[in-house]
Amino acid sequence: MNYKDVERALEILEPFRHGHSMRATREHEWYRVYSYDTEIARYSQIEDTWYVNLNKYSVTTSRQQNMVKRVIANLDHQAYELMSNYDYA
Repeated sequence: MNYKDVERALEILEPFRHGHSMRATREHEWYRVYSYDTEIARYSQIEDTWYVNLNKYSVTTSRQQNMVKRVIANLDHQAYELMSNYDYA
């Protein structure tokens, strides 16, 4: 799986695994995106809202965070929130 495949999976909220560094899961109403073991974004199907972790991490995680933000910006979802203080535990 390459980053274009990852972008397509993000667009349709499909679970995926990109090597050891990036993955997405679906848990109940949540679609969660991880870089390594850090949750970098989540989507609530109930709220139709994305939440993106804006904390600073490694170069790889930052690149993945930017990719997720770019995909979200290109989606038809009107509502998305970028939150740096969201509880990602």
